[in-house]
Amino acid sequence: VYTVHNVLPHGRDHSRAFARLYRFLYCFPHRLLVHTSVAREQLIREFHVASGKLVSTSIGLNEDVPATALSSEDARAHLGFEPGHRVILFFGKIEPYKGLDLLLDAFDQLGDPSARMIIAGEAPNSAYREEILAQIEQSPQRTQIRLELRHVPNEEVETFFKGSDVLCLPYRNIYQSGLVFLAPRFGLPVVSTDVGNLRSFIGDAGRGIVAGSNDAPGLANALSLFFNQR
Repeated sequence: VYTVHNVLPHGRDHSRAFARLYRFLYCFPHRLLVHTSVAREQLIREFHVASGKLVSTSIGLNEDVPATALSSEDARAHLGFEPGHRVILFFGKIEPYKGLDLLLDAFDQLGDPSARMIIAGEAPNSAYREEILAQIEQSPQRTQIRLELRHVPNEEVETFFKGSDVLCLPYRNIYQSGLVFLAPRFGLPVVSTDVGNLRSFIGDAGRGIVAGSNDAPGLANALSLFFNQR
């Protein structure tokens, strides 16, 4: 049994070599577990996997992250945010496919003096990290952006989620994200791009807003809509 969390590894979506390799690998398991209809259809269409080998199952919940009686007011105070601030959270490992640069452009276009952004997560790609740091330095909203470029232990996750107003997933490509299932645990809505199966998990499920276009203007409009319809 093999779990297909992603049909191809991140950043290898257009690699012919990886496509050939994984087509070979998918021949061996008796059963392949998939989390979305998008992945299921791609496996059948592009990798010629027999439908009888595929089993659809939930991505599951991250129960390693503790949930306590911490209030959102205390979480915001701990992070240094005031009650009137509109806090946007970008959380997780910072990679080009996750589109943080698009979100930073959207944040500038939002032009909201009460808006704040907190970026929490590791940035293992040194070139992309430098690109992001330079983009923040040049941003007219740079004083409204808080950086936590580090591994966030499970014990701190709750503070970031409860201290924010919305989680933003500006992904360029992805099949699904565990953050979609972690955010509701802390009562946090989501704004995302329309990639993979995010629409069914977010917009269709009533957990947030999916951007009308997968670019900075689309994200800015979705964030503005979220705060106006809070």
